[in-house]
Amino acid sequence: MILQPFQAALFDLDGVLVDSEELANRVWVELLAEHRLTLDRALFMRRAVGSTHAALFDWLRAEYGWERSQDFLPELDARLARALQATPAIEGAADTLRALRHSGLPFAVASNSLRARLHLKLEAAGLARLVG
Repeated sequence: MILQPFQAALFDLDGVLVDSEELANRVWVELLAEHRLTLDRALFMRRAVGSTHAALFDWLRAEYGWERSQDFLPELDARLARALQATPAIEGAADTLRALRHSGLPFAVASNSLRARLHLKLEAAGLARLVG
């Protein structure tokens, strides 16, 4: 077996480079409670990690019969934007990205997050300048 050297690296964002999932899920659970749906944070976290907003809304409708109000999504977006400004980097992420930049190996970041949230998380975690 001949091992080929890597030609590039692709990183997932949440849980790999930054730790924003707990922040985002806290916002969701608190806002859902304000909209008459109380959920256990651990349960929501298990369901939400790696999911999309659309999939979460489908799950909440199917499992709990909950329908979002017209003001839910704008409020969620605003609260997420505020909360995600405190996104921490995963330990070692900055060192890894610096080493890759120094090595010349191309790399990119992929995410299920909206592009604006991806940039917000990278900026808050101090990683934006290493990725851009």
